Parts: sequence; structure tokens; C-alpha cells
Amino acid sequence: MPASFLRQLFLAPPARLARYPEAPIAQALAEWRRLESTPPAAEPHTETAGPAASAPALDDDTLAQLATHLWRARQRLGDPEADPATRRAVRHIESATDTLARLQVVTKDWLQQSYDPGLPLRVITFQPAPGITRDTIIEVIRPAVFREDRLLQPAEVVVGTPEAVAAPSGSAAHA
Repeated sequence: MPASFLRQLFLAPPARLARYPEAPIAQALAEWRRLESTPPAAEPHTETAGPAASAPALDDDTLAQLATHLWRARQRLGDPEADPATRRAVRHIESATDTLARLQVVTKDWLQQSYDPGLPLRVITFQPAPGITRDTIIEVIRPAVFREDRLLQPAEVVVGTPEAVAAPSGSAAHA
């Protein structure tokens, strides 16, 4: 392109270059010039100004869901020593979990611990399990989530019960 074309493009009034009706362009240019010449309005000073003030507060349900998703991701990754990629992922998950802990949001799952009806959990099912002698939490579907020692979400678990011992054949009553 010749330099004269660029000079014409940059120096000509925009209203002449546009193929639109001149009135809306002239009005827009006048408004723009008016806004440029007006000094910016002073913003009122607020004590809570900053990024934290403009960010919406996280509600309890959102925090509970976030903690649950992090817990599930950590459970699914398994042993971090098996693979370097897994180790990096676990490090990131644990970092996010530590951030939640600074907000006093923690998860608890009670896996492989004795079942106590007073725990803040909902039993999905009781099922016989070999090798246990008392009711034990054998699977956690969803962990309990606490914030500042306040329950946000109860755990959902499967409780294993001792298998029934078959009665000896000679002790059955005969009718």
C-alpha cells in the first residue's frame, strides 16, 4: 500500500471514511470527546476495598462440594509413590486441601473405623463382610465436611457387619 493511502486513512475524519450515515458517527465521536475531556469522578473511599471485598463469599454448600470433590480426587489417585505424574497431582490436591484447611474446612471419612450410631453420617447400607468382628465402616461414598467444627455435610457410608455364624447341624431342633 502506498504511504499516501495510510496517511489518508489515519488523517481523514472517521465520519468521512465510514459508509454509514454520518449522524450516528458524529454523535458517537462527540460523546467520546466529551467523555475524554471530563475528569474522572472520585470514587468513594471504602474500608473494605480490595479483591476480597468484591469477591462473593463462598456459602457452606459450595465449600462442602469443593471439599468433597478434592477428597474424591485424592482417593481415586491412590499411591503417590507409584508414578511421578500422580505425585504431582497429589501435591496439587493436598495444596488445595490445605487452603481449605486455612478456611477451617476439613473432611473426615472414618474409613475402617468402628461404626458408632452417634457419628455425623448417613448409612447407605449394612452388608456382611468377611474378616470383621464388629460393625465397621468399609466404604465411604461421601465424607463429612466441617467448617469451624460445624457440620456442613454428613458422611455417606457403607457399614460392614460380621458374617452370621452358621449353627452346628446337630443343635437344630427337630419337630
